[in-house]
Amino acid sequence: MRRTLAWTGLLALAVLLPVHADDKKPDAGKMAGDKKEATNKLIAAGEVTGKVVNVESAKKTFTIQFPVQYAVPNPNTPSIMLQIAQQQQQMAASRNVQDAQSHAIEIAKLQSQLIQAKTENVSWDIVLTDDGKVRVTDPPPTFDDKGNPKKYTREELKQLKGDPKLPGYAAEFDDLRQEQVVTVSLARKKETKPKGKDELEENKYLATMVVIQPAPPVPPK
Repeated sequence: MRRTLAWTGLLALAVLLPVHADDKKPDAGKMAGDKKEATNKLIAAGEVTGKVVNVESAKKTFTIQFPVQYAVPNPNTPSIMLQIAQQQQQMAASRNVQDAQSHAIEIAKLQSQLIQAKTENVSWDIVLTDDGKVRVTDPPPTFDDKGNPKKYTREELKQLKGDPKLPGYAAEFDDLRQEQVVTVSLARKKETKPKGKDELEENKYLATMVVIQPAPPVPPK
């Protein structure tokens, strides 16, 4: 009796599963539907981490580049949908629960292939606010009179840190360099019009804090 009910349920599933790509999109794991949605999620989160590609110290402006990932339709969708339809037909014609389950698993696999993840690099121009902070995760190296590296004292580290509520240690905007990895705390979109254009600058943002992350280790030669 249980096997009959299980088989009946699987056959019903074969009827309910979509046979057209537009009927219902597979679960994309909350992945953004396009690049704009992916970047808007970062804005809503209020923080983004990327690589510095340009610095303009006089304007307190810098450019970071970072990858965003979003869902795109698989170009092979028509072929995949045909395979799904074939699996549904075979599942409906199954003579036992095991065969029906195998087809159901294959259908689920095919559905997961209808959407692909695309990764694309995005560049943002960022302006540090007048009261914005620059911090560095690690204190700068220090050396003794002979040029040998030495450790900071607890008091020295306390002075370097400054505000104990802020992450890392105090730094200056001039400490920003190309190729550094930074974490930026966003304030709001900077709504300014570029000269000679009617549209707003869509890629200009304000930052309240920039944290310079440690440099990645250099791989041995």
